[in-house]
Amino acid sequence: MQSEPLERRRGPVLLSVCALAVVLSPITQNWSRAPHDNFPLSYYPMFSAKRGAEYKTPTLVALNDKGERTVLSYEVAGSGGFNEVRRQIRSRIEHKKAKSLCRKVAKRVVRDETLRGQNFTNIQVITATHNIDAYFAGNKAPVEEKVHATCPVMQETQAEVRP
Repeated sequence: MQSEPLERRRGPVLLSVCALAVVLSPITQNWSRAPHDNFPLSYYPMFSAKRGAEYKTPTLVALNDKGERTVLSYEVAGSGGFNEVRRQIRSRIEHKKAKSLCRKVAKRVVRDETLRGQNFTNIQVITATHNIDAYFAGNKAPVEEKVHATCPVMQETQAEVRP
């Protein structure tokens, strides 16, 4: 078996080296004082950026008649994916609309068949701050909470609840 002449292999090899250089070029942003992320050539700052020891997240909490807390799913706040709804919740908090969100969630909780019988008395829209290391070690309790809104859950009878 005879190998191809060097001249015929030079083009594909040169093209491969150039493509590799272009794909790897954004890595230099990791050492820049003011890194610039650019689509489609990204240095993936979401994976390479330094993270703090704490993380803040908007959270919906339901309190029952015994004072017990239940963290509600993001799905009671809106439709869409996890990140999309979390951004919507965060936006309402930032734009001082947490009270209206709270009332909306309280109405949905009453109508949700899986939540209806839990005797929830209040809903809270909060920002919970978690210690990342402790959280992933099993301690899910927030180190700090800021309550943006609290509203009552108006318990309706089964006959009053509309699907």
